[in-house]
Amino acid sequence: MQADLIIVGAGMVGSTLALALQECGLNIRLIDAGPLEPQTFAASDPFEPRVSALSTASQRILERLGAWPGIVRRRASPYSDMRVWDGSGTGQIHFSAASVHAEMLGHIVENRVVQDALLEALKARGSVELIAGARLERLRQDEAGWHLTLADGQQLHSGLLVAADGANSAV
Repeated sequence: MQADLIIVGAGMVGSTLALALQECGLNIRLIDAGPLEPQTFAASDPFEPRVSALSTASQRILERLGAWPGIVRRRASPYSDMRVWDGSGTGQIHFSAASVHAEMLGHIVENRVVQDALLEALKARGSVELIAGARLERLRQDEAGWHLTLADGQQLHSGLLVAADGANSAV
């Protein structure tokens, strides 16, 4: 299968990139080793420990991409003050909405909530091909671009390749 862009890794970074670039009219394939379906969510679900502090600028980006409504529909907590320090106690920084004359600095959101909202927005727009359960078996580059072979034998070709599959990337 030929694509203009293949993104390996459909986490928060890969999914956000796919949503942003689909507006350019590119033929995009987003592949991930895991499932690419939003998880069921109930407000009574326990909070996940993996969270992100999304600034108001990040919120505006997610609004433009159509993912923010899915986030606030699930769960997001505004924050107006944050103190960050290193593990050895040698450095710290304090952020305050009051110091910049703002109501809040952003929202604390569980990573799974962000991920689910991004997948929901990708599916709603339907212009990015999502390939779930895709394990990269072979990667080759030549003058024509990138050639990927997945574990199921499927072959993908693209002029552009983005590695968004984390620290242990196969790319």
